[in-house]
Amino acid sequence: MDKAIKAAAWVFVIIGGVINVVFLFAPDTERYPMWALAPVLIGVVLLLVYVSRRKRIQE
Repeated sequence: MDKAIKAAAWVFVIIGGVINVVFLFAPDTERYPMWALAPVLIGVVLLLVYVSRRKRIQE
């Protein structure tokens, strides 16, 4: 279960990073869409869950 959480978190972070880089370098976008941050934030939350679960297991 922990490996699945970690893998899903990294997938969200990587996909979110790619989306954000595309929007940052796109010449025709006037405003930066805030929804582009959602995958990165989901990935960060999942990584925090993974770290807290590992910490609890080690104690």
